[in-house]
Formats: sequence, C-alpha cells, structure tokens
Amino acid sequence: MIIIDAFFRFSGIGLLLLIALIALRDNRSAQSTPFLVLACISTASLFLGYAPDALRLNGWAFAIARLMDVPHLIFVWLFALSLFSSNFRLSRGHFIVSALYCMPILWIRLAANFEVPPAPPWLVQFVSVMSLAVAGHLCLSTLYGRKDDLVASRRQSRVMFVLVIVLVTVSAALSEAFGVQGSSLKLETVKVLTIWPAVAWAAYWMTSFNSIAVNFAHEEHAAPDLDVRDAKLHDRLLEEMSEGAAHQEENLTIQTLARRLGVTQHRLRAFINQALGYRNFSTFLNDHRIDAVKQEFAKPQNAHLPILTIALDCGFRSISSFNRAFKEREGMTPKEYRQKLKSRTRDD
Repeated sequence: MIIIDAFFRFSGIGLLLLIALIALRDNRSAQSTPFLVLACISTASLFLGYAPDALRLNGWAFAIARLMDVPHLIFVWLFALSLFSSNFRLSRGHFIVSALYCMPILWIRLAANFEVPPAPPWLVQFVSVMSLAVAGHLCLSTLYGRKDDLVASRRQSRVMFVLVIVLVTVSAALSEAFGVQGSSLKLETVKVLTIWPAVAWAAYWMTSFNSIAVNFAHEEHAAPDLDVRDAKLHDRLLEEMSEGAAHQEENLTIQTLARRLGVTQHRLRAFINQALGYRNFSTFLNDHRIDAVKQEFAKPQNAHLPILTIALDCGFRSISSFNRAFKEREGMTPKEYRQKLKSRTRDD
C-alpha cells in the first residue's frame, strides 16, 4: 500500500510543480497566476507533510510543510475568483474569509507540533464548515458568470472546474466522516487519492488551454477588419446598441440581443469575442453605456443632473458598478471626468 501511496503522492507533487512552471512560463502577467502558483506550492506541501509514517518528513521539514499547507484551499478559491471574474480585486472580505479559515487550522497545526495550548474540539467542526462554505462559494461564483463569458473554452472550464471541486470536496468529506475502517488504507493516503485526480486534470488543462481563456487583462477593442458577412452583423449590432438603445436596458442578455439581431447566441458570442476583442459580455455592454454617459455629460443642458441619474438612464444598475466600470476604462472617476470636461468647456 505504501508503494501505491508513494506513486500518487510524488507524481502529484511533480504535476503540481509542472502546473506552476507552465503558469509562470506562459501566463506570467495574468492576475490569476500568483494564486495558482501559491495553490500548487501549498497543495504540494500538503502532499509532503500529511503522509503515512513511512513517507513522513522529519523534524522542522515536517512542521514547515504542515504550516505551508494551511491555506491551500484559500489559494484555490482566490485562483478561481481571479480567473473567472473580469473585475476581480483583492478586498477586505477576501482577507477576512482567509483569516477565518486559516487561523483555526494554524492553531491546530501549532498545537500539534509546538508548545501551544491545544485547540478546543469544536474548532475542527468549524474548519469543516468553513471548508464547505469556501468550496460552495467557489462553485457558485464560478458558475454565476458562465452565461456572461464570451470565451467558449473558459465557459467549458467553469463547468469542469466546479465538477472537480465538488468531487474532491465530497470525497474528502466522506473519507473523514466515515474513516477507513476495515481497510488497509490510511486517511493520509485517502486524502492524496481524492486530490490527485483534480491535480491530474489541472495539469492536462494547463497543457492544452488557450492563453485567452485564463487571462482577462489587456483586452483590446481595436476597429475590426471584417468580411462582408461579419460587417453586416457589426452594422446591425451597432444600430441596435445606439439607435435601438439596447444598452439602456438593465437586464439585457446576450440571448435577447442575439434574438433581435436574428443570429444564434453562439454566433454573436464568437463575433463579440473574436472580431471585437471582448471576453465578457458585461464589458462590451458597459463600454456602450459609458460612451452614452460621456455623451450625456457633454450636453450643457445636463449640467444640473446628478451623475447617478445619468448612469441609471444609460443602463447601469447601481452607482458602485458604474463608478467601478467607468474608472476601469477611463482611469478616473465619473466626477473627476465631469469636472475635467467642465474645465475644458470654460477654457474654450
């Protein structure tokens, strides 16, 4: 049984290092890469530290590995959020969740390896609940933006990612809940066997992905060079967005827009992504809404109107989402842009 454990354990560590190296080599600038590399290192530490006696590290090496594996699920969570969300930014909420998850585990690890008071028994149950909550949020947030995603390979990856996380989470929960009674398998080996398929899938994914599918950064929306068929669709799309004022609709979906244009949803997704350079339907929609807002700002008769009123009239749902989208595109807040516009008008 030790041979089986050693094979999956050390091959898993090798695959994790391979994933990290590929990410650093091919996609270093992506916002998700640091979290992926840290997830690989932390999970490899889990494989090294949480091992049967025959394969276990000794002394400080064991203690360090057990401390480094503490945040492995948090890094996977942050990797998924940064990979599948175009407007991901580390926030206070991410740090609070990370602390709530990691601090109890850190206490348990320190109590087991150093002269630290033992953790109360209920803390183990708390860690289990937090693990399920983080995994659940990871799955929901990954699936939430699937319809909005214009990159076909990334939409497929979302589903596979969720399936893999669910499989690992359920397998780990079952193995810990029911143990391995009546079996020669140790819990440490079961842990590796439940995680290894996810690592193997991730290695396959990393060697076959399109770099566009893992990077939201530096989207370019240059004027497209279109053939006749695409040019007609482009004209109809611009007409619908401007004259038809589709951008003003709060709940406009790509399905609705495709139906109005008389094309399939797949065709429209591919066109907006490949011809226009957008990877996310919300970004495409917000660009048109921001253009409309800027046009309204430029009208002297609108000088008395609050920014919120103009933003809502142009299709944004809230001032926070509008401010975020506007600053991301223009490099300044709507208020700063409007003041700059007024100053320029006075100078003229």
